[in-house]
This record gives sequence, C-alpha cells and structure tokens, in this order.
Amino acid sequence: MPVLGFLAITVAFFIHLFRGSLLGLEAASIFAIVTGQLWNLIFSYYQSLRTVPSDLSEAATLYRFSGWQRFTQLDLPAGSINLVWNGMMSFAGGWFFATQSEAISVNNADYTLPGLGSWD
Repeated sequence: MPVLGFLAITVAFFIHLFRGSLLGLEAASIFAIVTGQLWNLIFSYYQSLRTVPSDLSEAATLYRFSGWQRFTQLDLPAGSINLVWNGMMSFAGGWFFATQSEAISVNNADYTLPGLGSWD
C-alpha cells in the first residue's frame, strides 16, 4: 500500500498546519482515506488505457475522434469494468484506513482519534 509510505509525512504536515487542534489529525485521516481509494482507481484506469488494443486506437485515429469522442467511445468503456471492480476494492480499503488512522504514531508521539464506534 503506497499510502503507508507517506502517511507519517502527511500526518506530521497536518499536525504542524493545525497546531494544538485535533483538526490536523482529522485532516490527515481524511487525506489517507481518500488517497488510498483514489490511488487504486487511478492505476486501474491507467492500466485499462494501456491495454486497449492497438487496432481500436488506430480506428479512433482514422475516424478522427475528438478528445471527448475518444474518451466516451473508447477509453471510458475500456476502463469501466476495472473502475467498477476497483471501486469496490477501494471502498473496502477506505474502511481499512478509517480504522487504521484512528491511532497514529509520529515522532515518538501517539495520537488517537475518536473511532467510528464512538459516534452515537
């Protein structure tokens, strides 16, 4: 998971940005969740575009598709199955990061946020 690689840096940044407030930890948590979800979707869509058969790309060029036509008639249909599948996986990953980001350790300091079960 690439998000775990830079989570400590972003947490330190958000804590520094909102000194003395839990808002920095909340912002870091939201950033980790959204980034974890989008990372998967972006790479999935990129892989879908890389695997479009060359004859379909060639046909789109021969028919002189505009950028919008190419997107709606070739790229989006080619990536839709992977986007739906990885959307489900990203949603599950978001729940993982929601629980993971409730207890954060940065620079030998432990921070805890109210968890999902603490809201009535």
